[in-house]
Amino acid sequence: MSLGKRIHSLRKEKGMTQEMLAQRLEISRQAVAKWESDRSAPSRENLVKLAAVLETSVDALVASTEGQPEFPSQESQVLSVPDAVPGVKRRIWAALLLLAGYLSIYLLGRILGDIPAQSSVLGWLFTTSPSYFSYLYGWLIKSKLFWVAAAISLSGCLLGRYRFAVTTFCAFAVGLVLGELLGENPSGAPYGHGHYGWVIWGCVFIFSLVMGAVVERFPRRGAELWRYWGFRLWLGSFLVCILLLLLWALLLAR
Repeated sequence: MSLGKRIHSLRKEKGMTQEMLAQRLEISRQAVAKWESDRSAPSRENLVKLAAVLETSVDALVASTEGQPEFPSQESQVLSVPDAVPGVKRRIWAALLLLAGYLSIYLLGRILGDIPAQSSVLGWLFTTSPSYFSYLYGWLIKSKLFWVAAAISLSGCLLGRYRFAVTTFCAFAVGLVLGELLGENPSGAPYGHGHYGWVIWGCVFIFSLVMGAVVERFPRRGAELWRYWGFRLWLGSFLVCILLLLLWALLLAR
């Protein structure tokens, strides 16, 4: 059995399509198709990733058919374990970077707030009283939706869905800014009433969940993504839909 046929067989055993395998490896579906048809061979780095995703070893993938045992030896399995470590580290670093972004927004909202000067450092950091902050930021903190949104984005990083994570984070920040600027803020109005900034933020963020899932389906990555017509169409659609959501929210506020 050739390397390509072995990859094809193991992929089928895992119930994965070529597209699904390509996403796990962060490569194009066409590259997987070429491997399976033996028109090209994966690099050493991609072999390591393949072994991890297909739950086998590099030795088992590249070994000849003659005399090859059905299951890889324990030694081969042990040798393949450290190869998966870089991918885990990458996800952790990406999650930490995204968390830093959310914490920056959290601190900025407090810096721009109106917390009493005599408040302690801990009080400044952890108070959840919305009366000290701008309307939408205070609502997000009080309702804990700030941290719910952060957890959704961070889970994307930890699962290796970096495009989903970045899309939801950017939508969170953009929705917060637009909601604060365009939502009316009547003095003394109860939270969730008389102010439509939360509608703007909510619509933009929920829409980003869908768009984040869509962009994860694109086969290109890195610099190639910007040259991919599907990504340009996705980005244009995203911006147009956000504009329509803003117009709808402003009309609702009238």
